[in-house]
Amino acid sequence: MIRTMIWDCDGTLVDSRAMIDLFYDGYHRLYPNRPRKDRAEFVPCHGNPDEVNFRMLNILPQHQASFFEFCLNGSSVTDHFRAFPEINPVLFQLKARGIRLGINTSRTQKTIREAQLQLKEAYDLFDFVVTSDQVSHPKPAPDSLLLCQQKAGCRKEEMLYIGDQPVDQQCAEQAGIQFVLAQWGISTPQPFHECLKLDHPAAIFELIKNH
Repeated sequence: MIRTMIWDCDGTLVDSRAMIDLFYDGYHRLYPNRPRKDRAEFVPCHGNPDEVNFRMLNILPQHQASFFEFCLNGSSVTDHFRAFPEINPVLFQLKARGIRLGINTSRTQKTIREAQLQLKEAYDLFDFVVTSDQVSHPKPAPDSLLLCQQKAGCRKEEMLYIGDQPVDQQCAEQAGIQFVLAQWGISTPQPFHECLKLDHPAAIFELIKNH
């Protein structure tokens, strides 16, 4: 029986695909003299921990603290990102059924605060949130999901982790927790291993009925 559902944030709860274009534009504003990169090179940035993106894009240490502000170019994250339309009603129904809810995200404790504005009142439904800077080794390492399990106080077989990126699947597999692919948020051409898949958030109810 499923007692706890852990959700990735970007691409699963929140439609943050605009991040790809923000990174693309911000990178080229920051480094106008570097050879231009193709937009496809920025697709994996969606959902990666910050340090992975900095390394992949070769963002110099002196620019890392201000890189996101540079990408936003005076706008706010909430100007670009919104909760997926079905997400909030689904979260309320799950909570009403007694399912514990958690977030396991590559965001930091600072940037996860923006999710409160993006998810609005549904954010308060989550029993716990684990961010990348709360563990020594963020996704795809299993540390964050194992911390989620500790906070949930349940067995691994009583948990699901819903995400949209290969790093989410790798994290779940290494932690020994069932992974469910949120196909509504996929933005990466990278392949996934065989797994459970959902076309839309409300499909989660049919899935848990069979567990």
